[in-house]
Amino acid sequence: MTERPALAGIAVGLACAVKPHLALVLPLLAFHARRTVVAALATGAALFALSLAYAGVANHVAYATSVLPTLSRGYAYFANQSANGLYQRLFIDSDIGVFVLPPAYLPVQALTLATAVAGYGAAAFVIHRARARADLAPLVFGFAWLVCTLISPIGWQHHFAPALFVFALLLRDRIVPAPLAALAFVLLGAYFEVRQLRDPLALVGASYVFFGALLLVVLLGRALLTACAGTPGIARSGS
Repeated sequence: MTERPALAGIAVGLACAVKPHLALVLPLLAFHARRTVVAALATGAALFALSLAYAGVANHVAYATSVLPTLSRGYAYFANQSANGLYQRLFIDSDIGVFVLPPAYLPVQALTLATAVAGYGAAAFVIHRARARADLAPLVFGFAWLVCTLISPIGWQHHFAPALFVFALLLRDRIVPAPLAALAFVLLGAYFEVRQLRDPLALVGASYVFFGALLLVVLLGRALLTACAGTPGIARSGS
């Protein structure tokens, strides 16, 4: 994004085609990686045209009006480590070890939407405060990606694997407290057997990946706010 923004945009556009929720990242990059956003949008438009030509309009209408609304209910399944997964396990009585789409439940849907709006708004505020530091594009991208994955109705455990690159960036620049970063790394990278949990309090612990990602988001947000405040010691992020 700092050296080859157009190529980065093509990669982001391809990623959005595979995981549609990643399109939410693009507006958050407007201040720090505008050329990347333009290239991503162009890539998305080209892929959408190819998809229409291959699958036809009817399939796309069905996907937008049926498939996506159904999937937006999320899952109580233990591997769903988004905010929605936490709410599903707390408020819906189900076996978290079974991969099955739960029934629509308005309180969970409302909480998921409220969390998404609040989380995205907070991310936009932090990134806007750091808008003067164009060199922070890689850190902003990692922050935006993580926020959008957390607020998506479905955030499978493997969706958080790219956090490895965020940790590499943090390790290089040393801009967050090491003990807290290590805790986030363990929660994101370890596996704990949780499928037999039934107690409501214990089910909170089933979202250990979510809490690790949430901690990492807070650390990244704090680093961005510190950078925009002009505090000495904030390294200049590379590509």
